Amino acid sequence: MGSFFAFDGIDRTGKSTVLEYVHERLCKQGVDTQCLHGGNIHSVRVPDLLGKCPDEIVYMLFWQAHRLLELTEIKPALDRGSVVLCDRYILSNLAHNWWTDLDCDFQQRMQDEYVQRCLFPDVYFVFTIPYELFLKRDDGDTKMDEDLFERMQQDYITWALRLQNDGLCKIVLVDGGNPESAVSDFVMFHIREEMSLEGG
Repeated sequence: MGSFFAFDGIDRTGKSTVLEYVHERLCKQGVDTQCLHGGNIHSVRVPDLLGKCPDEIVYMLFWQAHRLLELTEIKPALDRGSVVLCDRYILSNLAHNWWTDLDCDFQQRMQDEYVQRCLFPDVYFVFTIPYELFLKRDDGDTKMDEDLFERMQQDYITWALRLQNDGLCKIVLVDGGNPESAVSDFVMFHIREEMSLEGG
């Protein structure tokens, strides 16, 4: 079996840049590495006439966004012995603010019946960033006030720790506010340690 690493967190935390760095370093070491992009319900969510997605539709989209990726790309790559680096994975949906629209019973059912059945990474890197730096890295695409930013970022952390406490995966919190080289080296250290690779 190969190794599976996921990179997640709010926009502009530097996760995609670090993923590219890790990919390049592993390839230089001769490690067969595959980069993937995780599905995100938010981009495909279709509300009903009342402006809200029925719970059953959300469940279907949630399942489709992750299960298809697992079965057609992640698992075959791991079976080949490849290292899989996934830019956004399950936390991008669990931590999204639309999740609070669902009633509590359905949220619990989602967690009990689906989340527990997901294929989880060996290490899940969860990136955070200070709001001031988030604004400085503004690409003009995402508008978010500080309250929403802080709530969503905390949702990522809360869900990540919940997955770890349930024994589903190892979580490594990454401070994307640090210099890029320091962040890249920090992540690479954990990957080398997980894979028992020599430095380089």
